[in-house]
Amino acid sequence: QWVACEAFCKLFLFDKTRSILSLSNLILLLFDSSTIKRTHIRQTLAVFFPSYCNPEIDRNCVLLEEAAIYTIKGIEEAGIPDRFGMISQIGKYFITFMTMDNSKAEKRNYVASESEGPEGEESE
Repeated sequence: QWVACEAFCKLFLFDKTRSILSLSNLILLLFDSSTIKRTHIRQTLAVFFPSYCNPEIDRNCVLLEEAAIYTIKGIEEAGIPDRFGMISQIGKYFITFMTMDNSKAEKRNYVASESEGPEGEESE
């Protein structure tokens, strides 16, 4: 399963596929409780999603947003027992890295608010 997951990630990164359904399945793999002990899968996906949603390639971010919405709608319609917790996790995860400023994050390992100065200090 891990090899297939990694293969799909590479297909997306090299722009060989643009399938919302496949991307949705990767999102589900990351947040599915059955993959908690499959660290290779989760690690691969945790690196893949932020890399795929590169600010320089806006269409990837748009596709990922569409896939996240498709996934959330599918979870809600399927009536999964813990669907609200899963939807909340997916929403928080994607909002966090889709809205971060990558130029600042690379330098400081976090995103500063607009009121902070260059070293994370409050500016006046």
